[in-house]
Amino acid sequence: MTNTTTPTSTGILVGFGDVYGFPWAVPYAGTNIQVTIGSSPATSNGVNALSSATLSLASTAAVQTSTTPDVRGTYASSTASNGTLIRMQLTVFPTANLIAAITSTNVAPLFGGVQFSSV
Repeated sequence: MTNTTTPTSTGILVGFGDVYGFPWAVPYAGTNIQVTIGSSPATSNGVNALSSATLSLASTAAVQTSTTPDVRGTYASSTASNGTLIRMQLTVFPTANLIAAITSTNVAPLFGGVQFSSV
């Protein structure tokens, strides 16, 4: 990539989003999932509300591509980490029907499908 103008101190921005992946597949948003964020390791500021703006459900695409959502789902935090000490806890309780769908050759109900890789 080539700049079209001379970069200045305000012309270049590098950012890292506060988007976190879930440890288990999240096929729907219900009482089986919660996110808590604390302002310190000893403080819990309560459960964060999940919405379509903050929650991306697990991808159900048969074949993952570079543009499909994460196979387990993600949470976009409205609390910026910015190098500060916060405590985030992503809790997913697998439902009985997801556990019943596990076989010796298929763990996708818990972990999602095969993640896309260009390698």
